[in-house]
Amino acid sequence: MKKEFVLMLIMLAGLPAFTQVLSPVPSRLQKVAASVPNPGDEPVMPLARPDFTVHSDATLEATIGATKYDRQTNRSIQERLYYYPDGKMGAAWIMGQQEPAYNDRGTGYNYFDGASWDAVPLQRLETVRTGWPCYAPRGASGEMIVAHRNATSSLVKMTRSQKGTGAWTFSEIAGPAGSSGIEWPQMITAGTDNLTVHLLAVTGPTETGGQLYQGMDGALVYYRSFDGGETWDKAGEMFPQITASEYYGINGDEYSWGTPHGDTVYFVIGGNWTDTFIMVSYDNGDNWNKIPILSNSMTLVPPNTVTEKFACSDGSLAVEMDKNGVFHVAFGRMFAKGEEDGQKYYPYVDGLVYWNSNMPMLNDSLDPDTLESHGQLLGYVYSNEAGDTVVATPSYGIGLTSYPQITIDENNHLYVMWCGLTVGYVSGDEYNYRHLYLRGSKDQGQSWGEPVDLNGSIIYIYREFVYPCMAKNTSGDALHFIYQTSDQPGSAVADEEIPAHDNTIEYRNVLKSEIIPVGIPSPAGRGGMTVSQNYPNPFTEVSRFEVNMTTSSPVSIRIANMMGQVVRILEAGVLSPGTHTFTLEAAGLAPGVYSYTVTGGEVVYTRRMVIRE
Repeated sequence: MKKEFVLMLIMLAGLPAFTQVLSPVPSRLQKVAASVPNPGDEPVMPLARPDFTVHSDATLEATIGATKYDRQTNRSIQERLYYYPDGKMGAAWIMGQQEPAYNDRGTGYNYFDGASWDAVPLQRLETVRTGWPCYAPRGASGEMIVAHRNATSSLVKMTRSQKGTGAWTFSEIAGPAGSSGIEWPQMITAGTDNLTVHLLAVTGPTETGGQLYQGMDGALVYYRSFDGGETWDKAGEMFPQITASEYYGINGDEYSWGTPHGDTVYFVIGGNWTDTFIMVSYDNGDNWNKIPILSNSMTLVPPNTVTEKFACSDGSLAVEMDKNGVFHVAFGRMFAKGEEDGQKYYPYVDGLVYWNSNMPMLNDSLDPDTLESHGQLLGYVYSNEAGDTVVATPSYGIGLTSYPQITIDENNHLYVMWCGLTVGYVSGDEYNYRHLYLRGSKDQGQSWGEPVDLNGSIIYIYREFVYPCMAKNTSGDALHFIYQTSDQPGSAVADEEIPAHDNTIEYRNVLKSEIIPVGIPSPAGRGGMTVSQNYPNPFTEVSRFEVNMTTSSPVSIRIANMMGQVVRILEAGVLSPGTHTFTLEAAGLAPGVYSYTVTGGEVVYTRRMVIRE
């Protein structure tokens, strides 16, 4: 039996409605363009002992490292934290104290023995200048780190047979013949013994002192080893889908591995001047397939060429495959353009884009309302009750909402972390701070819990939180991550307007129940009711959704704004089995983003809707 209900819902007096879909960025800032940063690399210098002070205000965190060198990545975050099944952890990051050249730059490392972290390290692991470390388990109980030196050098590989103790063994991984060298590695290990190594790197581009390779100004190359990196059966091979015929060049860190599933190995790639897509191999790296996500018409346009403004990924991406074989991707939304003096990007573009492989390709406009209506706008800069707006942001080379991380736990629950600009409190030099946010899904991205500001407490309001790295393995009840924090917004390495300052590397964990509340059933327990997405969405006057009941149950509907404030309620009474249509009316609600939560017995569904002017 099919029934239709018009939601003449009760207005709750005194509750303001959320009126912004995206961040309240002043119009004077929305068209600001900045040069695309491309970091250089100084010659290797002898090891020097750093001098620093350690800062940690909160008891919830553990300070594991310190650095003045404050650019942990160009775009995507390397794998730098691993949670072992025995509860121990290893972590790596870039450290350096001797600004401005940072000749002491190298790999910072710390180890958690199940009870506590080691002391904050006073020196890098290497005796030469390195950067961009990747950390992974190796063998039955060992560990491995790969870092780069510069555009004309090999990568540095560090291994030891027992995690947390013993001397490191150092060796090099050379670039392909004919290249100047390789930079910006991304590395993972796989297999039951963690001896299968998959490694990506970029040949040194001309801007950092390298040279063209196979016609590309920065070519993405692949390495594979079955013995923990002792030998490589694939060394510096290019992908047939990523050549000079398709791309002018690949920028550093615009690619990121996901967790391998048996012989299924995959990574995501995308940037300002690159298509966004997944590369997947179902035979452990022998052959590769391309799964397109977002097209980019500027892939073969060289620098110093004038172009129109266009939408793209900001190059900071994450990907994970769930237990059903579905790929989940998140990346920062961006606009870019070419000018005579170089490639430009727009630092005040907002929005964290979500996509999975059950969805069609993204529209290349990346229109935020369209993304929201399809459940593909996962995060953005949130308004507050005071109505504060974005004041200013220093350059990180990414958008206002970016640096995503994805973890899928043993229950196939999906968790996405990101770094986002936060309105309200500003620094003495009048920059907004960035916080870390987490959001979870129990139904593999069909619906999402509310975003959680991990730094919403008053103890964090004058601190910057960036470069999150979330462990792909979880404990039974918690997610684990590290990040960089400071009382100074911005990176002095990335932005010459920012002074050099002390930063700490901190570890934190958060209970999964804080992200996906206990009591909300998994999809397997939702047999009594299903709720469709409203259509049309966005809408200006009227929209509809359906509730399908397989058993009789009392049903209630609540509409909330993005502050979480309930603005309308309907007690629909006991609904009989069958399909029931509900009509949403925009009258009385300000334009903006809302959620409607349908509760039927113990079953709860939350969907998003957008009201336009």
